[in-house]
Amino acid sequence: KEAALTYFNSKPERLTINQSIYLAMVLPAPNSWSESLKNKELTEFASTRFLQILEGMRVKNYISQTQYERALQTGNFGAPIKPQLINATLHK
Repeated sequence: KEAALTYFNSKPERLTINQSIYLAMVLPAPNSWSESLKNKELTEFASTRFLQILEGMRVKNYISQTQYERALQTGNFGAPIKPQLINATLHK
């Protein structure tokens, strides 16, 4: 609850898929990830982690294929995740 409020001024149940992923990345190590949140720009490393979490959500059917694709198009704080990162991360 506190993280949703602190980072997104929102209740947990109102978070978007992308915001939920950002929190999943930040909460275990806030000092390591908060820079991406402050700058509203994912680093290459953060983009890779975003993709891993998103893929896990899709594979476990927590989100639909449509939601997955939409998250890819807006994953970098409104901008698409770079296609070369998608290919490198998901096709290992």
